[in-house]
Amino acid sequence: MRMTREEFDRRLAEGGLALTFVGMSGIGKTRRAKQLRDVGFKYVSCDDLIAERLKSPSKLETVTDVGRWMGQPYEEGYREREKAYLDLEEEITRELLEDLRQNTMVDSTGSIVYLSDSLCEDVKKKLLVVYLKAEPDIYERMLALYHADPKPVVWADAFKMEKGESTLSALARSFPKLLDYRARKYEEMADVTLPAKAVWDIADGQLLLQLTREALG
Repeated sequence: MRMTREEFDRRLAEGGLALTFVGMSGIGKTRRAKQLRDVGFKYVSCDDLIAERLKSPSKLETVTDVGRWMGQPYEEGYREREKAYLDLEEEITRELLEDLRQNTMVDSTGSIVYLSDSLCEDVKKKLLVVYLKAEPDIYERMLALYHADPKPVVWADAFKMEKGESTLSALARSFPKLLDYRARKYEEMADVTLPAKAVWDIADGQLLLQLTREALG
């Protein structure tokens, strides 16, 4: 949702400002989103709602559980689980966009760019989309985070095994391609771009709002 600083201020004061952070898993979207919850925004997590709806048949409790359930792109059944995850994300995101009744932070997933074109357009119409941009020099750090804390990651066509290649080598080679593809899609979706490094050390939701407002130009 494109807006001026004046409209940002008005919506915030009237309780009609709805935002989402987009960016790769591990870039800090949830931490930033919860900082806005701490200054009065309604907080809704797409990952938490996906885990809740998967809980009954799969006994999943947390986002990390969902990541382990989805598994790695080289594992048997991954593509079916990836599709089930995206189907739920589509359903949940549509529901959330119909219930924006106050200042709201929608904590979206890194795979938001894989949702249907019509839903991505609705996201852009109803939410201020703030892209937390990762520079290439932190790709290695993000891959290490992915291995250490396996959030659900939609790889789509970014992962391919080459002949004689180990699974770890294939992941390390494919990960930058995944990030480069998503970076282009996040840029297309974004209303505001903030360098991820510029917000990593922020511990105050009001300051985060101020930086977002200033980035509106």
